[in-house]
Amino acid sequence: MTGHGPTAHDAADDRAKPNARAWFAIASTAFMSGLAYTVVNDGVSAWLAAKQVTPLVIGLFALCSLPYGLKWIWAPLLDRFHAPLIGRGRRRVGWLIVLGVLSAALLVAAGIAGPHEPIAMAKVAVAADASWLERQVQALDELSRGGLWGFALIVFALSLASASLDVVVDAFRTDSVPRAQLGRGASVFVACFRIASLVGGAGALAVAASLGWKAAFILAAIVMAIATISVVLAPEPHDSEPSSFLDAVIGPVQTFARQWGITAVALAAFVFMFRLPDLVGNRMVSPFLIQELGFTLEEIATIRQALGFGFTIAGAVLGGVVIARLGIARSMLIFGVLQAASNLGWVWLDHAGKDRAVLFAAVAVENACNGMVGTVFVAFLMSLCDHRYSAAQYAILTGLMFLAASLVGAFSGSLLAECQRLTGFLGGYSGFFIATIAMGVPGIAMVPWITRKAAARPGVA
Repeated sequence: MTGHGPTAHDAADDRAKPNARAWFAIASTAFMSGLAYTVVNDGVSAWLAAKQVTPLVIGLFALCSLPYGLKWIWAPLLDRFHAPLIGRGRRRVGWLIVLGVLSAALLVAAGIAGPHEPIAMAKVAVAADASWLERQVQALDELSRGGLWGFALIVFALSLASASLDVVVDAFRTDSVPRAQLGRGASVFVACFRIASLVGGAGALAVAASLGWKAAFILAAIVMAIATISVVLAPEPHDSEPSSFLDAVIGPVQTFARQWGITAVALAAFVFMFRLPDLVGNRMVSPFLIQELGFTLEEIATIRQALGFGFTIAGAVLGGVVIARLGIARSMLIFGVLQAASNLGWVWLDHAGKDRAVLFAAVAVENACNGMVGTVFVAFLMSLCDHRYSAAQYAILTGLMFLAASLVGAFSGSLLAECQRLTGFLGGYSGFFIATIAMGVPGIAMVPWITRKAAARPGVA
């Protein structure tokens, strides 16, 4: 540990239980985070798929979410400095307001700039034996041909603002919840994050189906603005701040290095890999359902988003209960296996064809498992943070996860193209989703070892 004040664990032991106002603020900020993330990822992918953009380009759009993977770079600024004009004395809440307003404005800009007519992409398909590089060149050519560069830049800016918002939301929650209530804090976060996913997912798709995508994004901006207003009176967590900008930059890494030593590299690898089945597989779900199987936006809004929401909430609540009984380590192993295996539902749907009952079953399993694994992973990452550097440290940890989603997800279209060259059970979308399951094996295998290392640190279950 560094020599600036009490340790994270000591501070956690003295932390008062959050009152009703604090829990409401935690829920509201989770909603803000979930709404922005859902629109940047699911909303944009569904919009592009509905406008007949190819999976190659949809996969490439994953790079627009790269700020989520790099947010640790500027997270120390959010730890050390207060928001301009309104942030004095309210380090966390001030940034929540500023970044919430900025995200709402960029949602409006994205709604105006996005494609409003079907886009005629390149008619000549890339050769079956084309190299990975040739496929990326084709994707860039299609991006230009479709006039999507302006939209991509605005989505990137929205991702930058919402990723910064994520940093503060995570820090606010980590600073507000005592260690004994990490499971409850994670459960509340995941549940409210998923409520926002319902609004930004099913709500946006339903509005887009009837009023168009511009209206859907503007409505999302209005909801974001209302959520931002709701945190104006949120109680500011009372935690020590970095003593200087240098401390804000070096302290988070130095603390991790002193606690973990060389095994910090293994921790980084684990965080990078653990959620890959969910994050990478999700990138191709929209083109799979819309372009491959022919489901309508209304069907996806009703089944995947609205009905799936209930299973996600149930999974998040169940996850919190199981964590309290089994602890973080055993829960993470169980939920990690379930997370990866849940992608078999999409394999089943690929072989069943356009079948609403199978879609419902696949969505139910996927969302319940994601609710559980999301809860335990949030609790695990929260347990690793020093409250002096919670914005930076949590951003480093979650940034590694999102970096994997952006970098690997950017090539998901190419992976799909490779799978489409195969025949039989491993061909097409089935092969793609089976490949995402395989991506989860290394992370799952690391769970027993990494949780033993974490348990050697005080306060980690």
